[in-house]
Amino acid sequence: MTLTTDLQLYGIDIYIDDSGDIKLTPQDEFKTIEGTSNLIQAIIVRLKTVLNELALHPNYGSELETVIGSKSNVTILSIIKQLVRKVLLQEPRIKENGIKTISVYYPDINDRTKLEIIIKVIPINSTEELNIIYPYALE
Repeated sequence: MTLTTDLQLYGIDIYIDDSGDIKLTPQDEFKTIEGTSNLIQAIIVRLKTVLNELALHPNYGSELETVIGSKSNVTILSIIKQLVRKVLLQEPRIKENGIKTISVYYPDINDRTKLEIIIKVIPINSTEELNIIYPYALE
């Protein structure tokens, strides 16, 4: 019997910071991210990528840009949740029925253009929820 490690399950990739920049080590080598942290980064990158933006991967990305410029209301918040769910369903490292919650709220109730999308999922081969906070702007 072989044990499957987080690295085998969730992979390894180049670490990208919140501004989208590739991080380097002090030795000027690519910094890497692995395990469930890589899964979280992969979900965020997929949400930030516009669907069809990558010519060689036309089904990669999200359609969240379709709501930019919309006035925030219950319908738009529901559409955002559906678009996020669609992205999560494409991620094979999330357990079947592992999408626990997708919620949207305003960090500043007086600014309805800035949202935070809270995603709770359970990765494959795990029982622990991952909590992902994805900031999103409607303008």
